[in-house]
Amino acid sequence: TFTSTADEANEVAIYNLAGVKMHSQKVHARKGTNSVSLSLDGKLIRGNYILTVQSASTNRSIQFVKQ
Repeated sequence: TFTSTADEANEVAIYNLAGVKMHSQKVHARKGTNSVSLSLDGKLIRGNYILTVQSASTNRSIQFVKQ
């Protein structure tokens, strides 16, 4: 879940800690709170990752652990 300040295109991406992009998906966000489901189908092994949400106006990231 993420909050957008405007209706705009976003890219949701997951990187491993070495900076390699493991998955990316384009989404259109509406102003306000948005929820996105990612179909990863075994693309991630156990470990630490960084999820980013990027648009023309903002860039957000969080670190998460895949168990």
